[in-house]
Amino acid sequence: MTTTTPSRRAALGSAVAEALPEVVAQGFIDLLDRVDTTGEPFIGNEIPIDLRNPSSGQVEPRYLDFVYQPLLDGQHSIQGVLVFAVEVTEQVVARQQAEALQAAVLAAVQRQQEDRENVFQLFEQSPAVICLLREPNYRFDYVNPAYQSLFPGQTLPGRTLTEVQPAATELIALLDDISQTGVARLQAGVPVTTQLAGQPASTRYFDFTYQAYREQQRIAGVSLFGLDVTAQVLARGQCKT
Repeated sequence: MTTTTPSRRAALGSAVAEALPEVVAQGFIDLLDRVDTTGEPFIGNEIPIDLRNPSSGQVEPRYLDFVYQPLLDGQHSIQGVLVFAVEVTEQVVARQQAEALQAAVLAAVQRQQEDRENVFQLFEQSPAVICLLREPNYRFDYVNPAYQSLFPGQTLPGRTLTEVQPAATELIALLDDISQTGVARLQAGVPVTTQLAGQPASTRYFDFTYQAYREQQRIAGVSLFGLDVTAQVLARGQCKT
């Protein structure tokens, strides 16, 4: 078993059920047996698993991205199963927190201006990228520092999306659809390249959620919420190799 998770309980030669007895009832041994029997690999993304912390002895909820890959010999007979696992608990928890935060954003725009500004102050320290695009023309009504950092050296508030990103025609079409239907959308693993003056360009990956927000019972714009999933995307790339 090859794993990047923090467990030090497994020892060479020990059975998985002996080293990690808490995973038996969770179906992971049955899944290994199925891969070993059928020869069909299994890929799991953000799979919840309860693991015992060897330091505290307490069972704790975790999330894993993992691959079960059958190992074949020269005659294509199955000799075992290779497991590559990456713990993504922090990313999953961060996204859950971001979803709660986005709900707070949408609630904030319904409030009076003074209350709204007080709520927005809570978003200034958030690692999630947050902005409000107001109709018409998707003018930047609010951006937090994390979102602003994606556009170094540019002023965003008061400008339209077309002025900032003239080539973003597909994004504008997506926002038009959300504005007309009110149906939220998700884009996963979107690459975003930024470059500071005098420094090489860097690319990060984000899961973006777009959701219409309303004022006085009508859609007034679209909120954009982005969660940095660079580590998760790169880890998945390693799994594929």
